[in-house]
Amino acid sequence: MKRRALLSTTLALAATLTLSACGFQLRGYQDTTLPFSTLTVNSSDGGGTRDLAYQAVTRALKNADVTLDATAPLRLNLGKSSFDERELTFGDAGSQERQVVFTLPYSVQRTRDGAYLEDQQSVETSGTYTTSEDRLLSRDSQRSDLEDDLRREAAQQLIERLQTLKPNAQRLESSETGKSDAPGTDQPQADNESLSQ
Repeated sequence: MKRRALLSTTLALAATLTLSACGFQLRGYQDTTLPFSTLTVNSSDGGGTRDLAYQAVTRALKNADVTLDATAPLRLNLGKSSFDERELTFGDAGSQERQVVFTLPYSVQRTRDGAYLEDQQSVETSGTYTTSEDRLLSRDSQRSDLEDDLRREAAQQLIERLQTLKPNAQRLESSETGKSDAPGTDQPQADNESLSQ
């Protein structure tokens, strides 16, 4: 019995090491290291406690060790989020499968000069729930839970998108902290390079 337990433990450890060596990562445990440590976040929906998309995004940023700071060199603008719902199937006894699509527009700017690094982008997530005529009371609860899930998924997708800003964001932060007052510096050239990327 002990030998079987030891064998099971050994096989599980070997499988884990093999998956790690192949670069496999479990969902929800992917590397979310971002190329900046501070960020300003604006929202078209107000950004308050009732702005649930804003809350989901700022929570994801904080989980990625990003500090929200109004003086940060980069600004994330969240557009007006929206939900779209449609019926997929209509089954027996009035059962319905419905799809909900969540869209969150966004852009990323330099706070110093307003230049866009990402303009008119959006993340989109979708999911389904099943309801029926005799379960109308639970339909709103199901939809609300699904909407929460879709916001969280959209926030995570946005974090992954922001990881692609690494070359530009590093250059922007270094230019903010490494400005020189001496004439003839090549600072404008660095700015042009980051705009062209």
